Amino acid sequence: MGIDLLSLKEEFKGKFIDYEDPRTTEIMKGYVMQAIFFHLLGEPFCSDKNCRLYNAHWQEEVIHAQIESRYEFCPYHEEILKKIESML
Repeated sequence: MGIDLLSLKEEFKGKFIDYEDPRTTEIMKGYVMQAIFFHLLGEPFCSDKNCRLYNAHWQEEVIHAQIESRYEFCPYHEEILKKIESML
């Protein structure tokens, strides 16, 4: 007796990222922004669960912050991005 992987995937569909998931690119954008913020400012993360810079520990949190959130960046990080953009 074992666990039927296909049944589990169906049961938890949408709550995790799987191979060839079309959401992967969108999620990677958030990880790239975390790397950029770390490189430029030394602080890659945000405590706002709706910000792409949120330090998610679970795939459901990643999916929320990177895809389902009502905005890309919190007001604080949005302002930082505007300042960086104005310097370019």
